[in-house]
Amino acid sequence: MFRRPVLQVFHQFVRYESEVASSLVLERSMNRVQLLGRIGQDPVMRQVEGKNPVTIFSLATNEMWRSGDSEVNQVGDVSQKTT
Repeated sequence: MFRRPVLQVFHQFVRYESEVASSLVLERSMNRVQLLGRIGQDPVMRQVEGKNPVTIFSLATNEMWRSGDSEVNQVGDVSQKTT
């Protein structure tokens, strides 16, 4: 079965400043996510003023496996993702 990466989502470094001590800054590491499937429709990007942008899209995936008696099983799913 042919699979290809459809979308890679990267989160940027996020900094939080403490209200108690303004010199204290907590950093979070960068995460990498790789989603495999087919995009159902064009992604929609939205951003609320002063907040991080989000992308909404649907992703179709399927899973195939063989059982002990060599019977091929398949399950499909379409779900909406928000990043």
